[in-house]
Amino acid sequence: MIFIFSLLLTSLLSSLLPLILGMFIAILLKSKASLIKYLLYISAGTILALVCYDLFPELLETANATFKNFGILLIFVVIILTILLMFLLHILISKMQNLNHNHNNEPSHIEAFLNNKNNSFFKAGILLFISLLLHNFPEGISLGFILKNNFSEGVSLAIFLAIHNLTMGTSLTIPLLLANTKKKNIILFILLTYLPSLLGSILGYSCYEINKVLMFFVFAIVSGILIYVVLEELTSLIHVKKTKHRIISIFCFLISFLAFALLNLFI
Repeated sequence: MIFIFSLLLTSLLSSLLPLILGMFIAILLKSKASLIKYLLYISAGTILALVCYDLFPELLETANATFKNFGILLIFVVIILTILLMFLLHILISKMQNLNHNHNNEPSHIEAFLNNKNNSFFKAGILLFISLLLHNFPEGISLGFILKNNFSEGVSLAIFLAIHNLTMGTSLTIPLLLANTKKKNIILFILLTYLPSLLGSILGYSCYEINKVLMFFVFAIVSGILIYVVLEELTSLIHVKKTKHRIISIFCFLISFLAFALLNLFI
């Protein structure tokens, strides 16, 4: 009973509270428009670092153990197919923007929604939300499983997850804020993001062995979605007119990527 309480407390401190704190940081900075746009590139660097230094090592380890010689090839196939699927969905949405007007020549509700420029940010936020939902479940399983078998190692993992979730809370909130999403809805997104982590940690505690094949495909699909989100943010640099802002944005992206990489080395 005491261990279950410790598990729930660790899950709360490593996931929900950092996510909420990250959300409040983004909300406090909303009034500074130029700064929050730079934060968008900081979050992109953090997301790419998460893929490179957190998800890829897990993928490689699982692929080598489960799929032997075909592991690395399967990683790239799943990631590329996921990115292509995201790209096709993007094209589909773009085509929906060109739908004919209704008989009264007024735009439909779908057209009105899709033609709103803020919804490009909302789409990015939703993609990130979905990827975090998928990512947090196996992450929670890992936390519960490791805490059960090696409590000190589990605490070290929880510290890393807390820092990671702080940045993810900010990364998720920024595009939703730019899309003028209501704060109560953002809070709902944050709470929903935490649920898979909580359920995963409980499941991980009750498991004697983790299904590596399932974990592999979940992490591979999440990696593909996150890479697509990062690519979208980077391609938006093309539309940044001032060279100064473009340089600062690239600098923010690189610094956040390197900072997360160094953090991953020391924790």
